Amino acid sequence: MAASLLCACFSDPGVLPTGTTSAETGTTTASMTTTTTGATTTTTGTSSTTDDTATTLETTTTTTTTGGDEATICGLPLNAWAIGEVEILAELNSDSAEANPVLTEDELTLLFTSTRDSEQPDLYRASRPAIGEPFEPPVKLDALGLNSALRESRALLLDGGLTVYYGSERAGGLGNIDHWVATRPSLDVPFADFVNLTEINTADGEYDAFLSDDRLRLYYNLSVGSVSTIRVAERPSLGEPFAQPELVGGLESETSFDLSPWLVADERLLFFASRRTANIDIYVAQRAAVGLPFDAPAPVAALNSDANDSEVSLSPSGCEVFFNSERNTTPGKWNLYRATIVASP
Repeated sequence: MAASLLCACFSDPGVLPTGTTSAETGTTTASMTTTTTGATTTTTGTSSTTDDTATTLETTTTTTTTGGDEATICGLPLNAWAIGEVEILAELNSDSAEANPVLTEDELTLLFTSTRDSEQPDLYRASRPAIGEPFEPPVKLDALGLNSALRESRALLLDGGLTVYYGSERAGGLGNIDHWVATRPSLDVPFADFVNLTEINTADGEYDAFLSDDRLRLYYNLSVGSVSTIRVAERPSLGEPFAQPELVGGLESETSFDLSPWLVADERLLFFASRRTANIDIYVAQRAAVGLPFDAPAPVAALNSDANDSEVSLSPSGCEVFFNSERNTTPGKWNLYRATIVASP
């Protein structure tokens, strides 16, 4: 399937980029329409906003696929979703930089990083009584043993909170932010015995891990100097090491600055951040199946602003989108935002 459709945004979880500040735009929607006949699939993407600074994007691309299209996002076919209203998570933001928002499996706790108490980003959590309700005041995750004296990044809390994959500059790594994994026997004790994924990590920065549902593929972005690329490492079974990471195909650009991968719909739909224009924006790309290159990415206009927008993730159900943005604030001050996935009009 093809899509030249949506938007772009992300920021290095360790070194947050700066950008131009702008007022938040009015109501915005983004959608994709797909029709399938035999082995040929045609995808049309549109996005629009309702204020006078709005731009409209419309593209049509055709690619050859095999089989039907059963993947969904938030229970919606890949030809029938849109971005709903964007709202600031004011109850979580501070006067510093918030980043790396990720929901836990029950969708009631949000993990994120913040520099509110330190020059280095630390991990925090905030819980809510129900999906769609405001979050309670955030709590620093020192009790879980995840925060170190250096930088922390995106954290994936799995197995009901007994397993964690996360990025950290903690002691014992290979340099910069590395991927780490740890387990604990119960929720009553902190994580210990952190294992460095040395088969993936390098002396450069490995950021923002995303694990496939079967945990056999780990997507992330590798940052080397001013170049950041999205990669994937695969392993034959759980308990075995990941193989040599490879570039995720179809995302090539002149700027080579892609970050913060998050996949849904059986890994066929990729949300990520990229600096393909003056600012970092959030983009989406689609492919026919795992292992194939993605079709041309497009900016998600409904999530992007005139400032930097980045570090996107989706809820396990695929019905909520979380990201951070420099909109309506001073450069370097990042706030967390939330939006919903809705049926396209």
